[in-house]
Amino acid sequence: MTYRDYLQLIHEANRHSNLYYNESRPEISDADFDALVARIEAYESENPAQVHPDSPTQKVGAACAGIVAHTTPMLSQQKSHTANEVLAWIEKTNNKLGHKANYAVAWKYDGISCSLVYIDGRLTTAATRGDGTRGQDITAHALAIPSIPNIIDCEGRVEVRGEIVCPLASFGSLGYNDARTAASAICNASYSECAKSLVFYAWDVIGSRHALNSFIYESEAVTEEQITQVIAERTAQRDTLTFPTDGLVIRVTDNADCAMLGANKHHPHGSMAYKFAAASCTTTVQRIEVMTGKTGKRTPVAHIEPAMLGGKTIRKVSLYTERTMAQMGVTEGSRVVVTLHNDVTPKITRVVGESAAEQESSDSGADIERDANLQRKACREDRKAEEAQQSDEEARIAAEQEAAAEAARKAKYARQAAVLTAVVTVAAVAAVAVVGVGMAFFIAPLLVGAFKG
Repeated sequence: MTYRDYLQLIHEANRHSNLYYNESRPEISDADFDALVARIEAYESENPAQVHPDSPTQKVGAACAGIVAHTTPMLSQQKSHTANEVLAWIEKTNNKLGHKANYAVAWKYDGISCSLVYIDGRLTTAATRGDGTRGQDITAHALAIPSIPNIIDCEGRVEVRGEIVCPLASFGSLGYNDARTAASAICNASYSECAKSLVFYAWDVIGSRHALNSFIYESEAVTEEQITQVIAERTAQRDTLTFPTDGLVIRVTDNADCAMLGANKHHPHGSMAYKFAAASCTTTVQRIEVMTGKTGKRTPVAHIEPAMLGGKTIRKVSLYTERTMAQMGVTEGSRVVVTLHNDVTPKITRVVGESAAEQESSDSGADIERDANLQRKACREDRKAEEAQQSDEEARIAAEQEAAAEAARKAKYARQAAVLTAVVTVAAVAAVAVVGVGMAFFIAPLLVGAFKG
């Protein structure tokens, strides 16, 4: 990868951050964004002297209208996709501390991160995470959320941090396609209606921990030996929850240990997010329809046997390009695995065999490691599809540009030919005129002499 490619990846990552944090209309899934950031991190690890300050690894979220400054930065989380990655982080953390730390696990809520500042028990400011240092002021909006108290029992300054979440049962009635968009609408929509359906889940406090008694707060102590079992149990519970979640957060519970571990510009070293594999199911492709856009671009769409994923019924899935469809081997009648990335976008990740054993294996979900591998494979296939689509689009644009350039050249040659023709015509007329005058001077004396004779 060249430095120019690296800068282009940063530009893309920051654009998607802005769409996600400020405009509430993400174009790609969390997994796709994580894959994009991973490519940036890979370049930076090999070229540490070239790390750009605008890199998403150097900040959190996206710049916003920025009315409220966070006293303590609201950072993101380092991410893992397998239990083994969590265990490796725990081992590294214990080695750095020189002793075994105490850990706790909690749900990673899928909504909008929010900071609530109370002064002498009264809510004074509510703000989104924004870019980590400044966030959007949503104080009036927050007061309309039933689970955010206006007054709590505390003295001095206390900051409660958590997630504004839209319960799964509510986002459909609010007119949104997914729970996260419904939650983020509180930042830029009429809050009087939607805020009453939202819930605030606390996950941290700066100041007296007694303040957490006034909020919905959940945390389960866990040992290193229990972590794999807890991950498996909570993964199995995912489909029974009433709120959207995309994983777990494992934290060091001792404040002194957290301070010793420190943080970088993106995340604290005392906690890690475990990301669930995207929800998936096996279904059948009933028919394939090829849609043609205004530019002539052809997009195959698979109409599938209706399947429930993430609380919604999925009936059709885009296959991006006919090339992607052919490479995956998707045809009418195929048994396919459909994955719901980010609880929003359905995607066909692979074709499965017709045998009962294969179908049972696909439907059972296997284990955490296999699900994580499927997610990574889906990300790779998505990137390949996007790159192929971009390549086709670039080829079409290049052809159009070449045709336009050829037309411009022909027009230029036509204009030059017209000018040349005009010049030649004028020159010819001038030459005839000159010859005519010369002959007049020559003939005139002869005629005069003839008359005199």
